[in-house]
Amino acid sequence: MRAFRARHAREESIAFFIGGFLFDAVMVGRIDETPMLLQQAGYLVVTGLLLGGMLRFELLQREPPRWLKRPWRYVEHAMHFMLGTLLNAFSLFYVKSGSGLTAVLFLVLISLLLLVNEHPRFHRLGPVVLFGLYSFSLTSYLALK
Repeated sequence: MRAFRARHAREESIAFFIGGFLFDAVMVGRIDETPMLLQQAGYLVVTGLLLGGMLRFELLQREPPRWLKRPWRYVEHAMHFMLGTLLNAFSLFYVKSGSGLTAVLFLVLISLLLLVNEHPRFHRLGPVVLFGLYSFSLTSYLALK
């Protein structure tokens, strides 16, 4: 199974991206639903805390504490997951609320951000991309609220 996944890593990424977007498209309801607002707020809070921790470790040039080393390996994946979910929801909200050229422009912009979030080339840039995606997500959340 590992060999198959290694040979088809790109296809696996594309399949998960499409599957995640379709799942979010089906699950996203109204923009003002309390459970959705709470989920988005939770994702933003957790992502902000993880970004803060990542930045602190990087600036102080320290490793996470021993008890946190193992789960810390998955922090970046978790942040990309949460930011991807937020961007999917915001893309749907922007398209539903816009019309004509405005809706198309927002769809193109957020589609590009989704690709940045998923593409390994941008993952290598580290916190810079994550902070940009986080800033856009936080601004969108506050604007849509």
